[in-house]
Amino acid sequence: MRLLNIEETNHVSAGSGICLNTGMAILTGITSAYLCYVLSEVAILSLGVGGIVTFAYLVSSENEHSGVMHMC
Repeated sequence: MRLLNIEETNHVSAGSGICLNTGMAILTGITSAYLCYVLSEVAILSLGVGGIVTFAYLVSSENEHSGVMHMC
């Protein structure tokens, strides 16, 4: 077994570095895409819940004004 000379060593480490960077970039991309998806889902859900709560509040306050019993 012979030792690699400096140029070969640099080439190998550069190659593995590129592989590592590409892998990290792909992982980061997947992670950020997933987080973006989760955040959009949460935003949609919270908007939906907020809309329902607001609607329920408006309906209940309307009912209060008209004297009709309402359930919370």
